[in-house]
Amino acid sequence: MRHPGFPLAATCLAWLATGCGPSLTHQTHLERNWKADVACAQGPLEFSTEAAGARWGEHVVVKAESPRALQGRYEWVINGTVVSQGQFVTQQRVAMSSSMSDPNYQWQQDERADNARCIARPTATAADTAVESVQAPVPSAIPAPPPAAAPGWVPAPPGWTPPPPMALPPPVPALEPVPVPAPAVPPAAPEPDPHRPLLLPDQPSNNTLLHHATILDWSQEWRDPEVFQGLAKGVAMVLRVWFPEPNDLEGARFRLVHEVAVPDVPEAEWLAFLRKEKTEQQREAAEWLEENRKERAKREQHCSTHLNDEDCWGKGGYEGLRRRQAEADARRRREDQARAKAPPVVVPVAAAAPQPHDPTEPPPAPEADPRPTRPSSHAEWVAGWWHWSGFAYVWLTGWWRIPDEDRQVAVVAPDPPPPPAPELVPAPMPGVVWVPGGWWWNGLLWVWVHGGWWRVGR
Repeated sequence: MRHPGFPLAATCLAWLATGCGPSLTHQTHLERNWKADVACAQGPLEFSTEAAGARWGEHVVVKAESPRALQGRYEWVINGTVVSQGQFVTQQRVAMSSSMSDPNYQWQQDERADNARCIARPTATAADTAVESVQAPVPSAIPAPPPAAAPGWVPAPPGWTPPPPMALPPPVPALEPVPVPAPAVPPAAPEPDPHRPLLLPDQPSNNTLLHHATILDWSQEWRDPEVFQGLAKGVAMVLRVWFPEPNDLEGARFRLVHEVAVPDVPEAEWLAFLRKEKTEQQREAAEWLEENRKERAKREQHCSTHLNDEDCWGKGGYEGLRRRQAEADARRRREDQARAKAPPVVVPVAAAAPQPHDPTEPPPAPEADPRPTRPSSHAEWVAGWWHWSGFAYVWLTGWWRIPDEDRQVAVVAPDPPPPPAPELVPAPMPGVVWVPGGWWWNGLLWVWVHGGWWRVGR
């Protein structure tokens, strides 16, 4: 009896002289290179292309190269339908041999994203509050509660929303200023929005970046010589990429290569090859089915005239089979009768506790993330982001990152802070803790720092 895969093997044997016949090769249809317009982003990033309408197949690959480790998730959407989804993490090429003449490299998967500067929050230290008289450290928005001895921090009682920041009066000039016409200044370019990162066209990478990842490798091929089975030209194909935590995309490059399958022989010769291949496969399949039918008929004829053949009927021959069937029927009747007489038993099923899981969808649209007054001249704003707690997305508010040189400056508040600004404390959530707001002196005025969610252990 022949194997059902034999028709293809027979076809290949028929074309053995020409290397199993003509084949499909891939030609580049489109190539695009991008980079993100922000350093820290959560996404989603969308890499789009359109179906080329190729008859024989299409192939799309999207790769990422970065100076730092990346970790994220993706979904591949064709014509509005999610075809596949999953997660990815970059790999790093590690030298396994110190020999310069014969280096030995191996790809090693990164453990997690190298995104400390995008999510790490500053920690108060003794140096921040070591000042004389009534003083307060330069704030970082939504900081951890400082030590009990730290002056300047007033915890917020629950209740009402914070008042607007206090404004300073303008300085009084000593002399009448002489009006000078201001030079024409071109309008400033809009700042990149970390919540809605854009993909900017970029040059191809020189493959010198350390961390690499193949986010998507999708392909389909069709071999029907009579019916077009491919995607219609212009069908939208989008790869949507997002990151459970903001990733550091500075210097990262993304490359999309869209290829189409074409035969390595003229179209007429390729069609003739496919038609012959299809005919051979159909003929071999029909022969295989006919042989199986004859084998079954032969065995049935043998078993019908050999009632004691245990290979046909099992132990005891045909009479043993009848005896086992009768016993099974009697056992089923007894079970049905017992079940009809017994009262129904309801077994309470305890609801299973929900288990943490990975996110399957991109985070929601960003929430309002107002920036408090800049606490120092060199402070850098870190935008808020959606943290996945294991069950749901939790919004973590943005904050000001204070460099060390600004943190070493001690300033004296001339007046005590305004009355505390009560806040509405949200309900507890797993994996995060609510830190209340408070008043901080920034060297010019008292600034209200809103409360916010902080991740446990970070």
